[in-house]
Amino acid sequence: MSGMIYLLAEWPHKWCHEEGSEMMFDSLIKNNKINMSLEDQNFVKALIAGDHTRTPHEKKFLFDIIANKTNGLDVDKLDYLCRDTAVLNMRMMVSLMSLHRLLSGARVDPQTGHICYIDKDILTVETFFLHRRYLHNNLYNHKTVTAIGYMIGDAFIAADNYMKLSEAIYDPERYITLDDHIMKQIKESDCPELAESRKILERITSRDLYRKAGSRMIRCSDFPRIRAYVTPDRIAEATILCSEKMDSKDQEIASVLQPSDIIVHFSSRHFGMGEQNPMDILKFYSRDNLNDFHSARSTGQYDPQEPVCQHFLLVFVKQEKFLEVVKAGYKQIEENFIEHKVAESSPPAIDSA
Repeated sequence: MSGMIYLLAEWPHKWCHEEGSEMMFDSLIKNNKINMSLEDQNFVKALIAGDHTRTPHEKKFLFDIIANKTNGLDVDKLDYLCRDTAVLNMRMMVSLMSLHRLLSGARVDPQTGHICYIDKDILTVETFFLHRRYLHNNLYNHKTVTAIGYMIGDAFIAADNYMKLSEAIYDPERYITLDDHIMKQIKESDCPELAESRKILERITSRDLYRKAGSRMIRCSDFPRIRAYVTPDRIAEATILCSEKMDSKDQEIASVLQPSDIIVHFSSRHFGMGEQNPMDILKFYSRDNLNDFHSARSTGQYDPQEPVCQHFLLVFVKQEKFLEVVKAGYKQIEENFIEHKVAESSPPAIDSA
């Protein structure tokens, strides 16, 4: 039950979907008059959140199954990786047979209370995490997917005063109506309050998408500094300065550029735990000693040669007319941080998306 409820609130908002799942669970219990004790309800919600501290009397390994906050190897990831790979007619980097064998060999370490796996499946586990990063690189963070995501977000923001979409996430009755039909409803409406939203969605249909003005892979050591430095305001300012060397037409375009016309998108593609390698957290046992648990490295079967986390920067413009001038402005910003002209600072913490 916890696994199914966990999936209910994963779309369409970029927010803590576990909270939405718990809200939906409470609504299901209430509306269907399900006879479940408060203790059991709290346990289900604790599993959804992956928070053992909420029900410390329960067995710890149960919290490794649905929303594993310890090492990230859980059925939620298994589900969406298999699902999305199948929908795209791609091949899984790890076979379903290997995954079945992995799960059938799972054991609980009596010392830590966490699920562990047999050492012959170390490669299977690593490949699972590699496949996750591959999909984030080539699908979830593809530039076109990212551009359309921002356009849908802008369309919903434009429609929010009229449709009150942002309030629906707190109302389970309205929340379940938040599906793709909303976009169809907006596009078919002749309501003047939805004109701006309708215009953005029509641009998606005609492939008049936000355009990429720059991109870069960023080293882990440089990521905090660059993330703090590269902003729409700085790119707009650099664009206006660069326009002094442009022709009169581009100068005129640059003169009306606003930071709100620029999107700066940072993303991190990793094994599910940011710059931390979950392979260093997971424990494995051998067939020769079922109760002796070791890290993957200590078995001698795992020796990673590259960082598990990769950081990327994408810059978009919302209007085609700004593309070339913003490219020049971004290029100047890029030269600044490449040549280490940007001072070291204490930027915001990195999200582990």
